[in-house]
Amino acid sequence: MRPHAEPISISVFNAGGNRVTSWTVREADGIYSRKLNIPDVSEPGVWRIVAHYQGDEKNAATREFQVKKFVMPSFDVSIKPEQNYFLVTTEKFHFTIHASYSYGETIKGAYHCQFGVRQEATGDADTRKPETIIIRGLEKSGSVNNGEAEVTLFRLQIENLLKERSANLTQLALDRTQLYVAVTVIDIASGELQEAEVFIPIVSQRGGVRWRSYSRILTFKKNDASYGAWLDRPSSIWLTAQVVKVLSLVADRQLEGRGEKGRQGANVVSVEEISQSVEYLLSKQSEKDGSFNDPHPVIHREMQGGVGGTEGDVSLTAFVTIALKRSLHHLTGETKNKAF
Repeated sequence: MRPHAEPISISVFNAGGNRVTSWTVREADGIYSRKLNIPDVSEPGVWRIVAHYQGDEKNAATREFQVKKFVMPSFDVSIKPEQNYFLVTTEKFHFTIHASYSYGETIKGAYHCQFGVRQEATGDADTRKPETIIIRGLEKSGSVNNGEAEVTLFRLQIENLLKERSANLTQLALDRTQLYVAVTVIDIASGELQEAEVFIPIVSQRGGVRWRSYSRILTFKKNDASYGAWLDRPSSIWLTAQVVKVLSLVADRQLEGRGEKGRQGANVVSVEEISQSVEYLLSKQSEKDGSFNDPHPVIHREMQGGVGGTEGDVSLTAFVTIALKRSLHHLTGETKNKAF
């Protein structure tokens, strides 16, 4: 270790790679802090702070930070349905609108809702585009108080408007159609508008939601039982472990509700699917120390639990271990022995 009392050279580089400023300091306690003023005319992008002992540029420490134009804080709008599906026999569909600023202040204003239907796209994956059709006459408006508004949509009203278009909810459910909900909220104080939208599956029975979700997951499965966000991209150990954990949880619930005979039900998650993906995960385990490593970028980084970089293998190993433990009840034979 080198003595911390030696002079330290510090430089700041802008997004273009140009040195903006530099200085030299000595700190007896080894800790240095300073406020850095960035001019308004500065180019946005990734800036760097580089620090090293004088004459030791090869062992410099670098920290990057993002420079962006300041934008006044805006508010977010979200839609929270009472149920994550629209059952064709339900009398009414209820949801809550939430609107608040990132720093916690809630909105007082007004909302306007539009509704429609979107049929699942068919055809080539590169060209298919789902079409959303707005149902005219089904609009809703009202007040937003303390950042919330309650909205209720009645099935009979939807049916009557669909009849004018020679359609009905039962047929829409068979066609795997989704209910489209679009919300616009205005803040009275600032006059600012923000929007949000959600797509709710229309189903003829509650069990259809689980089966459709399960089928959707399997579309991302590859021949080796791994999963990826895209079939033409490398597989993700993170995503495969997540699928194993989710399918195991669903299989647990289905067994609890239907008994051991539930394993043979048509709408039950296949334990074979779980077992195959577990085999894939085990094949990626390090023989040296038992850890897991995924060299490919993680798209949904919240799975990493805030741990990345050189410690990324630690969080991944923990994540896979939890998934394997959850799957044990659905494994048999050698696969179960290896997963222990």
